[in-house]
Amino acid sequence: MGKGARQKKSPGSVPVIEKKGQHSGANPALSLHQETLVLGIMVILGLFLRLFEIARKPLWLDEATTNSLTIQPDLMAVVTAASNDHHAPLHFVTIWVVKFVGSSEFLLRLPSAIAGTLTIIVIFFIAKELYDGRAGLIAAALLAVSPIHLHYSQEARMYGMAVLFVALAVWMFLRASRTGELSDWLFFGGACTLAFYTHFYTAFIIAALVAGYFILRFLDFLPQKTGACADMNSFPLPHDLRNFACGLALAALLVLPLLGSFFSQSGYFVSHTFNWGLPLWNIPPATFIAFSAYSELFAVFFVCLMLAGLAIIGMKKVEMAITLAVLLFVPILISMYLSSIIPFNVRYHLYLIVVFLSLVAVPLGWIAGKMDIPYGTVVVIGIILLLSAIPVYAYYTDPLQEDWRTFSKNLMQETRAGDIIAPLPSYMSLPLAYYYDNASDATVYRSFPLNESGFRSLENTSGSVYYVVTWDIVAADPSGYSLGYLSNRTLQMPGSVDGILLLKKIS
Repeated sequence: MGKGARQKKSPGSVPVIEKKGQHSGANPALSLHQETLVLGIMVILGLFLRLFEIARKPLWLDEATTNSLTIQPDLMAVVTAASNDHHAPLHFVTIWVVKFVGSSEFLLRLPSAIAGTLTIIVIFFIAKELYDGRAGLIAAALLAVSPIHLHYSQEARMYGMAVLFVALAVWMFLRASRTGELSDWLFFGGACTLAFYTHFYTAFIIAALVAGYFILRFLDFLPQKTGACADMNSFPLPHDLRNFACGLALAALLVLPLLGSFFSQSGYFVSHTFNWGLPLWNIPPATFIAFSAYSELFAVFFVCLMLAGLAIIGMKKVEMAITLAVLLFVPILISMYLSSIIPFNVRYHLYLIVVFLSLVAVPLGWIAGKMDIPYGTVVVIGIILLLSAIPVYAYYTDPLQEDWRTFSKNLMQETRAGDIIAPLPSYMSLPLAYYYDNASDATVYRSFPLNESGFRSLENTSGSVYYVVTWDIVAADPSGYSLGYLSNRTLQMPGSVDGILLLKKIS
């Protein structure tokens, strides 16, 4: 019997030949050339969507923080700045290198766009490892047009890169679990390291992956009863345990320099109180709705497909289904537990999208294989692209969040030399300063505490005082004093835009 075929017995015990990757009674699977072609089209589409209007939206606070932290003289200064701001350093180091070319919105966001595009390739291999090439292509299509993944592939933050490295870790985990090869487990350890160096929150899925190994190999740890005289005191070990341990040891060794920053970030969140973030029971539905084109209807459908995917995989190997459930749900449960300590946002779960969409793709791949038409996979992908047209269009036409670009132009027209500019809260000077050059406008930035003495410090100043206010002031000053003062002592000026108020102090 030729390679790539296997013998399968029918109910009547008559041997039949079934080609590898082709289910009995299904339409023919795509050839390797066709599979590569379709994947290439999905990657090109994904790249186009991630570069299209990438600089349309102005930088917002977090992106401006990225820009600020990477204005450093050398690499170690960047690492130190990231650590002081309670972040893993890899994305900031990447931006620091990019800024040798320039610091436009396009260039600051380009690493995220590239990472997002590469993730489309990786999720193909994840779903292919889980089921087959059909599921792989469908998973690639789902990720290529995912609005939330598009969003963070066009943002100058670390989330796009974190998803890429988690996807690599999941793929290498699945591959190494199948092959047991040392090289695959070492690549797994390397991918886990890169993920942790990009975002500390990836530690939760890394821990789940480690637990997943022992779930998959559970039976290999049990005594093997092979005969009447079998030694029940003998406990065999999995054949690849040593290779797995080597990959884990590599990751542990490489992340050691970062543990201080990790515990520092943990201590920061534990020692501070926050008045924003999702409450405990909102975290699971918010996560799945965001992964499903921000549609509750799609979320119900996708979650049903995800559960069907777990069931299909469980029929082949129950340990794998349990492992995938652990990968998806354990980080969510941890987030629910931590939500009383840290302010949670769905973007912290973004890396889970590769597991979620891969599971969604499995039953769709099964359906594509059962279609009584040629190229059922292409038909399913076509339907996905058609249904995603409205969510993708909505993503590109959404109103701009805080439009610092327009606001800065308005501010320059309003102010005069010697005027004082007071961003409230003070950290809002970061996005403002990216677009507004107060040196050329001959104005003065002023920062002060949000209390009575702070506001009174501007009482006897020459020149006009302009307050630049966003709703972050509610989080920065929950006492409400700042809002009360501004309501009574300022006038709103025409230069205000949605989300940013320009207020002038009444003399």
